[in-house]
Amino acid sequence: MEKLAPEVQAMLAVSSVAARPLPVAIAAEAAGIVGGHDEAATLSTERLATLHKVDGETILHPAHDYVRNAVLATLDIEVKASWHEALARAFEAVQGDKLDSHAVVEHWLAAGHPANAAHHAVAAAQQAEAALAFRRAADLYQIALAYGPWDASGQRDLMRRKEHALVCASQLDEAATVYAQAAQLLTDEESLDLERLRVETLLRRGRLEEALPACEKLLGDVGFRIPLGARASRTRMATQWVAAKLRGLEFVERDATVLPHAQLLAIDVLYSIGSSLAFADPALGRVVQAELMRASLDAGEPVRVALALAQEVCYAGGGGSRNRGAVEAVCTRLKALAMRLGDPEVIGFADTAIGIAAHLGGRWREARGHLESGLARLRDEGANVRWERDVGETFWLATLFYLGEWRELVRMTQLLLRDAIERGDVTAQQGLRTGRCNVAWLVAGRPDQAREQLGLGQRSLDEHGDGGFFLSHVHALTSAANIDLYVGDAASALHRLDDARSRIERLGCTRHQQPRIELGVLRARALLLSTEGRVDERLREVRAIAEDLQKEGAPWAAGLAHGLRASAHAFGGAHDAARVELLAAEEQLVASGMLGLLHIARWRRGRIEGGAIGVARAAAARDFLEDLGAADPDRVAMHLMPWPR
Repeated sequence: MEKLAPEVQAMLAVSSVAARPLPVAIAAEAAGIVGGHDEAATLSTERLATLHKVDGETILHPAHDYVRNAVLATLDIEVKASWHEALARAFEAVQGDKLDSHAVVEHWLAAGHPANAAHHAVAAAQQAEAALAFRRAADLYQIALAYGPWDASGQRDLMRRKEHALVCASQLDEAATVYAQAAQLLTDEESLDLERLRVETLLRRGRLEEALPACEKLLGDVGFRIPLGARASRTRMATQWVAAKLRGLEFVERDATVLPHAQLLAIDVLYSIGSSLAFADPALGRVVQAELMRASLDAGEPVRVALALAQEVCYAGGGGSRNRGAVEAVCTRLKALAMRLGDPEVIGFADTAIGIAAHLGGRWREARGHLESGLARLRDEGANVRWERDVGETFWLATLFYLGEWRELVRMTQLLLRDAIERGDVTAQQGLRTGRCNVAWLVAGRPDQAREQLGLGQRSLDEHGDGGFFLSHVHALTSAANIDLYVGDAASALHRLDDARSRIERLGCTRHQQPRIELGVLRARALLLSTEGRVDERLREVRAIAEDLQKEGAPWAAGLAHGLRASAHAFGGAHDAARVELLAAEEQLVASGMLGLLHIARWRRGRIEGGAIGVARAAAARDFLEDLGAADPDRVAMHLMPWPR
């Protein structure tokens, strides 16, 4: 070092303090020399730094961390701070409109001038958002808030930007706190909108006990009296349904600019609450949804109408196959409006909603196509739609389970969970660890991991709970019962289901076709595998459940019903009757595209028929289950279609 000219030493010190590849022009400006190329060349010759070209610009960097550390060891704190200040000023002087604001913020902070850093932190945060680095953007907005000379209006604007970045980063708990702080800074219409976003965030995080009282107050502030905490609100649905039928879906299109801001805000409040309750307490959310549809159609603002229709598709889809005609009518209207608007995000919402409705109706192949199309658009062209993507992905994974795409289910569940963990997305992790996604670990033959993942999801669920019971609790319950059945503990599964029955009924889960079918099938499987009580009584209840499934009028439910009857006959020793039911089950399962259960049924039938053909059929079906991704076909088959050993 002592042999180097002072200018060369300055260049090396600057590049060492920068801790990143540095354009030679900026290094020279910070070092206070002209040009800098000769000095950079000297450092390269002495093997103290490396030079390379990027987009025609020469970039300088210490040759090794040993070099950088050795240089830094010779500099005291004040000298380092002075070099950081020189670097910050060099970036400002050289880069102009193409300023690397992120680097400038770091150097001003390291130089001990946070007020100067605050000036650039907003631009740096916007650059981070453009690069989808939302967590970093939120941190930069906080730097601007902490050190900038902002008035109340400026602080609120920065808080709102920080909140948006946190929501995009799926940091919903932190976002809710910041929304609350921002809403208190000023009392005006914007504070109401911030409260709307806070409530939406709480609901989507699953903090319903905290959110519902705030929802009622917010609805009252925008002119709606809906007692969400009272059971009476659920009784309004019949009256609202009649009113909606009379109202229809026609509307007069109006531009948002000609509508009162208060009217648009009221619609946004209804959408935030109704869309968030759809996947937490759908029976309660349906009341809000009815008001949303009426208000949106009366206003006629097309984007809000499209979003309301997308939510209506999801809610109406809860009726399952029995409501298919009404669902398809809304789907047709929604798709036509979305395509006419031409907004990729609205089209993505529409396709995802139509896919969810198809899933709820048991039309798995149709659901998969719409969900994959909608999620791709939201992923590639949507903004601030992380929560919607998380919801859509759980439905997509559940669709893969029913289609028998088990290998893809296992792969994508693990991939999406890894991504959610890296993003710190607690809500997505909870959805992927519970419900039908949890079965991915059972299909993979890893029940211990399934229980571990469920425990992590349950911990997140209980973190903000105070005894309430919502759809997420049902998902956790069914996961636990499924794990119990897989490991052979049918008694625990039955106990869980019996213990939660009254809460499930109060929640209104059994009013919706898919959870009603799934809970019935889960109980029937537990009864078949149980060793407690009289066999004839257990088989009688299984047959009663199968009869209820048959009445659903859905091909997938009929396939499950025939499978349960076949199991009941087999446990009762009536093998010929079991074979007949298996044939009927196979017909319905083929029509529904449920390949996994189809081959379990064929396996069971092959065992009953025996002989060369029966043995070959059973062996082929078992091999097919392995091809689909079942790590232990025998246990998966016993789990999904119990059979006497």
